[in-house]
Amino acid sequence: MAKDWNKRLSDTIALVKATAPPGFSGDRHVVATALEKWNRTAPADQRKRLSELMSQDGVPNRPAKEADRALRRAAILVQCAVTAPDPAGWAQKRSDVNATKADFATLYGAVLGSAYDSICSGELAAPNRDFLLASPLEFLEKHKITVTGKSASGPVEYGFAMEKGAYKILAGNPFKTATKLRAINVPAVLFNTVERSLDSITGTRSSDHDDCSLMLTTQFTGCTYCFMVSADGTSLVAAHIDPGGGVGRTSPHSGESISQTLRANGGFKNGNGGVFRAYGRVADAGVFGYPKSATQMIITALTHNGRWHVYAQIAEANGFRVERIDNLPG
Repeated sequence: MAKDWNKRLSDTIALVKATAPPGFSGDRHVVATALEKWNRTAPADQRKRLSELMSQDGVPNRPAKEADRALRRAAILVQCAVTAPDPAGWAQKRSDVNATKADFATLYGAVLGSAYDSICSGELAAPNRDFLLASPLEFLEKHKITVTGKSASGPVEYGFAMEKGAYKILAGNPFKTATKLRAINVPAVLFNTVERSLDSITGTRSSDHDDCSLMLTTQFTGCTYCFMVSADGTSLVAAHIDPGGGVGRTSPHSGESISQTLRANGGFKNGNGGVFRAYGRVADAGVFGYPKSATQMIITALTHNGRWHVYAQIAEANGFRVERIDNLPG
């Protein structure tokens, strides 16, 4: 007996709620909630049509196992109801999914990931941006981010959208995303441009841009973040020091060596009277900085109740963690 079209939809939404595909790091309940909303609000004729397109009766390459057929149905539903909801494209989406002959869990995971990115870049982007600004620690513990920068110091518009499960915060908003941020950019500078005057580095100062409450810089893979918070917490000075040795460059310096040197000898030419700190790559646990095992480190600095807080999001092979670094000993 053919399955009732309404039941096919409800059963498939239940599967999405219950089934985590391999490699998917997002929140599948975000996608399930979007599916439930679509199932409540879409016209009945569209819901019926999509349900019938999901049916695996008589389709090419029909999987022998019901579990695999269920994953195919889920892939069709998620793509058509969430990622590409225009009914004009549904038939093609169905054909694309039904062309898959194996690895149905991988297919389902890829589709779920694309849907999650779409939702988090769309209706959830502005709420999540506001979540970052209001509760940075909680946001950064939940969402991995990547940040790009500019070569000049000062305020920049950043785009804010999700790609492959991480929020990309892109300087200059190159893709003109609807949700955006305005933040002070801290440019990355090569160590060899400051090594002869380590005690008088020119930093980016928050006090030069009092209308910005957020300070960002591009990602760290061996660089050191030098910073100084004033005694009353109302001012931040920061610099991003790159050891060199990147693409097309050679350098005698390592992340660990410049981190150690800057901790011992660094200072700002345009400081604010606070304590100079250097948070870079370190070889030993317990030293102020991020570990050699880190594949990426992102610094996010912003004001809370008028005082600057600085957070490091440290990505390693087994995930990521966050720590506030302006109040750590070191």
